[in-house]
Amino acid sequence: QWLRLRYAVQTWNSSAWWREEREVLSLYPPDGSILLNPTSQQLQAFLDRGEEYWGDADMASLEWLREKQGRTYLNTLEHRPALLFFYQEPCGFFFLFREAGGAEYLPFDAGGEDKGRFTRYIGGEASQFPRSACVSRAIAREIVQEFFTTQRRSDAVSWVTATSVGFPVE
Repeated sequence: QWLRLRYAVQTWNSSAWWREEREVLSLYPPDGSILLNPTSQQLQAFLDRGEEYWGDADMASLEWLREKQGRTYLNTLEHRPALLFFYQEPCGFFFLFREAGGAEYLPFDAGGEDKGRFTRYIGGEASQFPRSACVSRAIAREIVQEFFTTQRRSDAVSWVTATSVGFPVE
């Protein structure tokens, strides 16, 4: 019986499910909760939240986490892209796309006039954001859906490197 028990323990220890490790796309809303493996419908419903939700809220993000042995580790994976965003009345949605490796991009109306900047508190710090980088809710849906599906920047808007438009403002 001892040998059978020892064999059962060894088999359990070496089984794949116990050591399974995977990368999980996660939504971090500004309220601090985490939604693992959100559906497209959940993301679209999240974008439909109005000014009463977003108000002075921090940024939301779609980022990749590592899940191992049923536990989720909250450090984001640098080898995966991330999409950070918030809603600012009356400008619309502001997005920052971070490529794997760290390059950052903003949607930007390069043909339009300079629309100035607005101030928003992110992480308790006042930050300046270009108004020309904000998009409508309809475009925001396309950006999020493309990221959800392919982890790439959407063709629905033009993108520029964040530093080329002086963002972030130091």
